[in-house]
Amino acid sequence: MIKYEGVPETYFQAIDRLLSRLNPDNIKSANITSIQTDITKLEQSILMAKVHKFSADLLVLVKNIYQEYEEAEEAIDASNLLRLWVIGGSMAASIAIAAVLSWLTSRAIARPIHSLTQVTQQSLQELNLIYELRSLVKMK
Repeated sequence: MIKYEGVPETYFQAIDRLLSRLNPDNIKSANITSIQTDITKLEQSILMAKVHKFSADLLVLVKNIYQEYEEAEEAIDASNLLRLWVIGGSMAASIAIAAVLSWLTSRAIARPIHSLTQVTQQSLQELNLIYELRSLVKMK
């Protein structure tokens, strides 16, 4: 686009010069012919070729920008989908880890309680046995 630097400004200046000569108050047939000649010269000038080339290059640029925009939109959609998968996966992993940890914690808490219960039951059985033996001894 640097190669077109100054082209739009020069074109607008040329158009402004032509338009300034089109004052309805003082238009004469000689002026009209002169203005028509100047318009024809402008249309056939190198400046107009540059303006047309500039316009064509702008259209190509707009198409490229639109295509890049569409590709960026697709990339954003794909990244949003990936983000949802990552969030869902991390939530599922967190739930699984929490379930395993709660199971391990409950086992860690229950194991000593179970052992204590067994020791208590064994002690009670031994005490009952001793009590029964004493009762038998006293009865005899």
